[in-house]
Amino acid sequence: GFRRGSDQAFNYMLDDKNKIGYIRIRQFTDPTADEVLAALELLAEQGAAALILDMRFNPGGLLQAAVEVSDMFLAGDQLIVSVEGRNTPRQNHESTDQTVAPKLPIVVLANEFSASASEIVTGALADNDRALFVGSRTFGKGSVQQIKELETGQGAIKLTTAYWYTPSGRMIHKRPDAELWGVDPSEGCYVKMTSEQMKQMLEIRRGAEVIQNDPTEQEPDVVTPQWIEQQLMDHQLAAALRAVIGRLRDGTWPQVGQTASDALFDEAKREELILRRDRAKDILAEIEAKLKELDEQAEEEQPEVPSASDEPSQSSPHEASSSEIVSEPVNDPDDLHPLTQPNSEPDETIVP
Repeated sequence: GFRRGSDQAFNYMLDDKNKIGYIRIRQFTDPTADEVLAALELLAEQGAAALILDMRFNPGGLLQAAVEVSDMFLAGDQLIVSVEGRNTPRQNHESTDQTVAPKLPIVVLANEFSASASEIVTGALADNDRALFVGSRTFGKGSVQQIKELETGQGAIKLTTAYWYTPSGRMIHKRPDAELWGVDPSEGCYVKMTSEQMKQMLEIRRGAEVIQNDPTEQEPDVVTPQWIEQQLMDHQLAAALRAVIGRLRDGTWPQVGQTASDALFDEAKREELILRRDRAKDILAEIEAKLKELDEQAEEEQPEVPSASDEPSQSSPHEASSSEIVSEPVNDPDDLHPLTQPNSEPDETIVP
């Protein structure tokens, strides 16, 4: 639900004025389908005109639960997801005629942390034109794996035997160097949130889930997209609410974000620049390390300055060997060789 009511139970009505419901699915487990069904029945009693289905940060879960939730919103004989592998024949999971909400306008919220089963529901509703998908490209976890024990009994290996595909035929799983994976938002509905924005939003959300003495004292009379942005710091939920309000008002889905192609191009360009920056940092660090090594070698090879006791005796000029050059006495300190001047050693090079 969106928030707790006076009885501390979750209220599934996000916008009482426009009768827009809100259901958040944290994970797909055995009771998930029953819990969603109970929430839908309660919203129907309250006269809900539309629904926002929030599956952001949902790591996935059971395939059967995802199929059952998708089935609640689809007409009969529609493809939900297919499973296929090199040695695994194609298996289709289709909807039944037990639709719970066949005409309720729906916005699905998902992001880059929505994986596995949540991607199945997102793809099923978006590809069948049953829902508008607002958010960002999903995580890309759609593999079927089996664990086989080694013959020695001392371990096991995990084998990927098949992959999940959305109704449009797109592989959900992200392979190395893949350009497409997961599920992309509907056209004009790409709404990206930064890490800092998500952090702020999640902190506020966790605070709202705590049972309070009067949970409604800070709630507005009417929940608006502007209030959600300013108070909840949730730009994706605000965009979803704008989309539903526009659909109820005009009969069509409005554009509430960027087109997926433009947004993904900008994101790919940004990631490329980040990689180039990181490579430049590595090169700079390598250069600095080499400079430091050269400086340390130079210090070790620095010749020692002869002390006064090491100077040859001047008792008799005839004692000097024929190979030595005897110079005239130097009286001017400026004429001294740098190595014989006090404090004349070069300053130590400081490497940042």
